[in-house]
Amino acid sequence: MLTERRDIDYSFLAVAKSTAAFLKRNPLYPVYALAGQPVAFSLEPTYACPLNCEFCYEPDKTGEKDPSKEDFLTELDQKKIEYPGVDFAVWVGGEPTLKQDVLKEGIKRFGVNWIVTNGTRPIEEEGEAWPRIAFFVSVHGLEEAHNAIVRPTNPNLNAYRKAMKTVNDAKTPFYVHTVITEDNFEDIEHLVREWREETRVKGFMFSCATPTIVMPRTNEVDRIQKREEIVKKLLQLKKTHGGFVLMTDNDIKNLLPSRQEKVFGRNCRLKNIVVSFDPKFNEKRPCVMGASMDCGRCGCGLNAMSTGLAGMKTMSVSAKS
Repeated sequence: MLTERRDIDYSFLAVAKSTAAFLKRNPLYPVYALAGQPVAFSLEPTYACPLNCEFCYEPDKTGEKDPSKEDFLTELDQKKIEYPGVDFAVWVGGEPTLKQDVLKEGIKRFGVNWIVTNGTRPIEEEGEAWPRIAFFVSVHGLEEAHNAIVRPTNPNLNAYRKAMKTVNDAKTPFYVHTVITEDNFEDIEHLVREWREETRVKGFMFSCATPTIVMPRTNEVDRIQKREEIVKKLLQLKKTHGGFVLMTDNDIKNLLPSRQEKVFGRNCRLKNIVVSFDPKFNEKRPCVMGASMDCGRCGCGLNAMSTGLAGMKTMSVSAKS
């Protein structure tokens, strides 16, 4: 069991200090955000990925050719000019850590960076943590369930254990993002405990799997009942683990079916303030998941927590590093 803990302090003073650190660099952030103007990019430095996750929103593009490092950064600089309010980037993929040379240059252009990784590649830190960065490692259940869900293209790769090693070897802050499905629902309580005890992650956030528009709605009653069970379980986890579960009680309740129309779909908070691009800087609408996803059944945890203190706290922690 690891003795070093990095739990987040959710006291008023801690939140105020870290929020002030973020706003010092980004004084116009509230102005752009309140005006519904873009304040963040979702960026994909590569199409490639060593996994084939069952709920991947772009499984058919992993074979496409990536732009060169120079072309990618040139396009990125142009987009920064077009969107002056953006100083926050979420790097996704594909697997973004396959292009760490691009990441190391790209993150310099933003005050805050989140990198979403599957943890199958070690972080090239060269003796020190990356600046203004928080990594989110995608872990979708305990070892057996996670490996079954992410389906590595290399059958000899234990993606779960590899992710644990990547986290524990890194100096840069790591959080966990878990997409909850019927296959891993029973694992969640044990998953949080295992990663809290055996790794150096700073906390967990959760999403519910978002179906595509072609998936049938015939199981809506079962889906609604399952979402209610998920929320109940997450609220209990929050009570047990406190700030280690990054979401507030209200953030978690935003995943309830009764709040679906209020929080997601037409009322999604992220679709106007986050601009999403693929590796060739084609814009993706309405969000990073693209047009094939069913917004009416969305379960995005980031949207659920986008107006809460948890979102600002996590963002501002990476701003200070």
